[in-house]
Parts: sequence; C-alpha cells; structure tokens
Amino acid sequence: MKILYLTARQPYPVVKGDQIIAYEQIRELSKNNEVYLVTYADKDIEILKSEMNKYCKEILILNDNKFKSILSMSKSFFNLNSIQANQFYRISSKMKINKYFKKVCPEVVHVQSFRMAKYFMNYNGDKSIDLIDAYSLNMYKRFKQEKTVIKWLWNIEYKLLLKYENQILKKYRNKTIVAQRDKEYFKDDSIVVNPNGTSVNISEINKYIKTDGKSRDAIIFQGNMSYFPNVEAVTYIKNFLWDKIKKKNNNAYIYIVGGKPSNQIKEINQVDFKVTGYVKDMQEYLAKAYVAMYPIQSATGMQNKVLEAMAAGVPTIISKECLKGIPGLQHNMNIIVAEHEDEYIEFYDKLINNEEYYLLIQSNALKFIEQNYTWEINVKKLINMWLERSK
Repeated sequence: MKILYLTARQPYPVVKGDQIIAYEQIRELSKNNEVYLVTYADKDIEILKSEMNKYCKEILILNDNKFKSILSMSKSFFNLNSIQANQFYRISSKMKINKYFKKVCPEVVHVQSFRMAKYFMNYNGDKSIDLIDAYSLNMYKRFKQEKTVIKWLWNIEYKLLLKYENQILKKYRNKTIVAQRDKEYFKDDSIVVNPNGTSVNISEINKYIKTDGKSRDAIIFQGNMSYFPNVEAVTYIKNFLWDKIKKKNNNAYIYIVGGKPSNQIKEINQVDFKVTGYVKDMQEYLAKAYVAMYPIQSATGMQNKVLEAMAAGVPTIISKECLKGIPGLQHNMNIIVAEHEDEYIEFYDKLINNEEYYLLIQSNALKFIEQNYTWEINVKKLINMWLERSK
C-alpha cells in the first residue's frame, strides 16, 4: 500500500509525544508498505533524512522557521481560525504538497493532528486523521488555570480550536484518537480509539542496568519539558513532595528528562533535582530509575511516559488524571494511583521498603504493556480501519 503521511513536526529527532507516534507508526508501516513522508522541519534536517530514509520511500521536507510561523499565526486576526492551525498552513506548502501528491498517487493519505488537516480537508479519496488528543480541551484547561495577563489568549485559542476541530470531524470520515475520554469529549461515535504503543524494550533496559546499575534512590519524570502539564507536575513535585520524599529517603534524587525545558524548570535544577534536557536515548535514564512519579493534573489523551516507565519495569505512581487515559490499569496491581500529597509519599515509601510489593507492581506492569500497548497493535488497528472503510 502507498501511504502519504503528513506531520507538522519532524518525526526525528524525537522530543514530543506526536513525534513519538509519527516515528513509531512510520517504522511499523514501512515493514509492509511504501511510506511517503511530508513534514515541516527547521533544524537537524540531515539527521532527519538519515534516520527516516531507512523507513520512507521518499521525504518531502517543508522548510520552517520562526519568522514563517509567526507570519502564518498572525492570519488568525483576519480569518478567525485557530492560531496553531494557521501556524502550519501556507499556500506555498499547499502547492508543493499537491504536486507531490500527483507524483506519488497514494492509496491512503494519513494526516497527523489538526495542524495539517487543512491540506486535505476537501480531498474526497481515502484519507484519515489522527486527532491524537482533544487539543481544544487541553486549551480550555490551560485557560482555566492561567493566572497571568495572557489568560484571554488561551480562551480565544480554545474557542477557535474547538470550532476548527468540529470542522475536521465533518470533513474526515476516518478518525483516530488515543484515549476514550477524548472521544467522549467530541461526542462522535465514528472516531476510532487507537491507544499508543511503546518502543521501550526491557531487554535493552536490562543491558543498561547490567552496565550502569540501578539505584534505589533514583526517581524519574520524563517528557517534553516545555509542555504546560509537565511543567506543572514537576513544579508540584518540587514544591509539595520533595521535602517529604527526602525525609523518607535522604539520598533520593530525581531525573527530569526531556527536551526544551522551560525557564521555570531550568531554575529548579540542582544536585538532587537533575534537569537533563534532551537525551538521545530515554531508555538509559529509565534503566537508572527505581520509581517513576507523574502527578499530572491537567492531562488529555494518553501519557506516553506512563507506558514507557511500565515497559521499562519501573513501578509507577500516577495521578487520577493520568489513569483516565489508559484503560486496563489497576491500582495496586500494575500501577499505583495517588490522590493527594500524603499518598504519593506513602506509596513511594512502600515501594522502596517493600520488595514483594515492588516486584508485584513491576511484573504485572510488564505483562500489561506486552499484551495491550505495542506499536504493532497500534498500526494493525490503523490499517484495519483503512481497509474496512475503503470498501
């Protein structure tokens, strides 16, 4: 099958959640299909080509930079469309994509996220869109929690994005999303829930452990560290949990792992609160960790970080908000759910001092991931949707 795959963010190097999805889906799709990638890129272009040429028949790179993005976003003052949607839509790109489409003649067009939806909004052939999350819901939560003078901007973007997402739902027959709760938000029964997989490999983790060892004192939080829910969660750990954790284990330290850390995150970098920035291989740090902790309060979709930690054999403490995005999780069986500060501390203390409990959570989590959340399962569901709905 010839597949034209569009993504707003270059799928490699991987920093953000949508990049993980694109990269892993393309790798899996390439095993039995021809994948033609269309992506915006503004840096590491040779690295991008070197990696993605392993899996893609051809790549069309749309040049991006801050000036072009700002210019495109300014159109929102005139067309009243979502700021983020405008950011990635340009007439020059539309002409290049149309030309490339005619050259490739794909059997399926797959668009990742609302950011690229407009390019094939009026195309009547076989096409699909991965909504990933309910982005307008995320904007709404950001608006409600914002306390600065830019609160009004988040409110405007929420309303514009909600209107735009509803247009997409009408124009795309084949639609996927990663979590049931986001599907329920849209109230569209035709959306297919297709959970993310994880590429974390326990055999690779064990190689790192054999080489570098694992410390009972190490905790991990990983993700895109400019993303508001992650910044909020790490700040919560530092301000409300860290002193209490240190009372339970004075030698405790935490790795805050992920690209583009905000200034707020950079400011809390210290000896026992280690902000790494971008790392080439997340598995190296997951292998070091004894416990993962994710007190996320404003999540949408599915938290890849939770799947990664579980697949790495790291017992994981999460918020109720994280729990909603991953069906099948069971408290005190394969995951640990905390509702307030004292519970995070109580469960952390239990994990580092009760080996039987630790091993129970660890082994059940590994089985759960293997049976439910792999990229092979994810891509199989995507292909089945294309085949069933093209009849």
